[in-house]
Amino acid sequence: MNTLPTYLYSKLLYEENGEKASEALWSSNIDDPIRYHDWNAIDWGKVKRSVFNLQKRIYKAAKAGKLRRARSLMYLLQCSTIGIVLAVRNTAKAETPEKKVNLINEVAKTITEWKTYKALPAKRVMIPKSDGNMRTMGIPTIQDRVMQAVIKLALEPYYEAKFESCNYGFRPAMGFRDAVEDVTNQLLQKQKWILNAGIEGSFDNIDHKYLLQQIGTHWRKIVRRWLKAGYMYDERIHQTEKATQGSISPLFLNIALDKMETDLIEHLGDTVHVIRYADDFVITHKDKEVIEESRKFMEGWLNIRGLSLSEEKTKIVHSTEGFDFLGHHFRHYKNRIKGTYKLQLLNGTKTEQNRANASHVFRAEPMKEKVISHWKEISETIGKMKSVTPDILIKRLQPMITEWANRYRFVHATEAFSKLDHLLWKRLYQWANRRHPQKGKKWVADKYFGEVRGRQWTFMDMKTGKSLRAYSLHKVKMGSYVKVCYDRSYYDGDSAYWAERLSNGYGDITPSKANMLKKQESICPHCNGRLTHDDLLEGHHNIYKGGEYSNFVLMHSHCYDELHRESLK
Repeated sequence: MNTLPTYLYSKLLYEENGEKASEALWSSNIDDPIRYHDWNAIDWGKVKRSVFNLQKRIYKAAKAGKLRRARSLMYLLQCSTIGIVLAVRNTAKAETPEKKVNLINEVAKTITEWKTYKALPAKRVMIPKSDGNMRTMGIPTIQDRVMQAVIKLALEPYYEAKFESCNYGFRPAMGFRDAVEDVTNQLLQKQKWILNAGIEGSFDNIDHKYLLQQIGTHWRKIVRRWLKAGYMYDERIHQTEKATQGSISPLFLNIALDKMETDLIEHLGDTVHVIRYADDFVITHKDKEVIEESRKFMEGWLNIRGLSLSEEKTKIVHSTEGFDFLGHHFRHYKNRIKGTYKLQLLNGTKTEQNRANASHVFRAEPMKEKVISHWKEISETIGKMKSVTPDILIKRLQPMITEWANRYRFVHATEAFSKLDHLLWKRLYQWANRRHPQKGKKWVADKYFGEVRGRQWTFMDMKTGKSLRAYSLHKVKMGSYVKVCYDRSYYDGDSAYWAERLSNGYGDITPSKANMLKKQESICPHCNGRLTHDDLLEGHHNIYKGGEYSNFVLMHSHCYDELHRESLK
């Protein structure tokens, strides 16, 4: 295996116990020539481990209140070549090795000369949202994106030590499922009042002055340049006092909205609970008066940050009415249990609140609008592919079905999956009949539908044997998802905990990849390093074109590239 070049490897030297770092890491090695052929010689496993070790030390120092030490380590990481190299790799994936090497040298030089650095305006594009409105998105230049990625490597672990546990959006190794499970845990046993709220134009309206006050002095100067860069739209440069743009914007949003639950508890008591994902949040409590007061408090709290509640998305509801959050519908339905058992259940409760809880059952399920829009997309796709072979149609539909089903497989999606399975079968049967208008129904059924693993009427290509996996086959037992533990962070050093979560399918990963990780014990077979949530994973066949499941392994993308480069020599 190739090793890290000497001029990069010298940057990685620090004591094994992680207490003291080498002075060599304090400055960018801009005098060392990074040549074109050196890009493929970099040992990415060593680079990633070294950066992650520094990030863990930053988190540990910030968590212990050793802020001076934490900031020293942050500056250390920001100025190190390993941080710049990793940022270039993560940001400029589509660039050539020569362009990547040039970026490393440009960014390294800029970091040592901050006074001369000037961020360029970001290109603004409009992205349509599901509700018909448009969302603005700023795309900085490639150099500014790399600069933001470098600073984010240093800032993120520091603020991870400070973030509240109720915040699940844009945090490493966490996701929307953790927020959905938190809402479920809050409402599963008790009916409550809910403030279901969204923030109006959160990314575009954060007050610069407030945000800069939350960031350390050294990084404040850098961040101010990005905030004041403005944006380009319709071939004109526009200045702004509020917008943020680029890959670091989600971190800025989390910094600005931090302490939401802490401040609310100080105002209303510890019986209120907040669940936040990016700019959407819910507040739960048993009393409507408390929820109404929390709305008034949040309006003032957000106003300080230059933000406001969205009138369209914000409302107060009871859990028996139901509400939508993160593409899911949460509601207490009337319990359909009848007869003696229901009487015993109700008579066994001691309070009126418990009696009400026993008469209802809680469900988290896919939003009706999400089901309809997904089916519309599937139906239109089938309609556009009237003349293709079943094999091509299966290849087009399967990723769409799998992605949507995996999103909702941990909630009560049985009814939605069954309905979609039925609609899909009808639509595919129509597609098959249209191809053979002169043939009978039995002939069409025998040609396009068969039995797979005991499941009849499965759409398949009889020539290749490939079949379409239905929605219901992606379902798992409700309640099988385990939310991330309280006050945990990806940078806390417990790599075994986070690797186990990923292999159990609790991250942004498909079930098939999760099963492979569990089989491999989250170890890359090429470098023996750990496979983590932020790694790009590639599938590799040990025997070329071997179709067996046992022949397939997961590995780091850089290990995959290195393995194939070696095989071509």
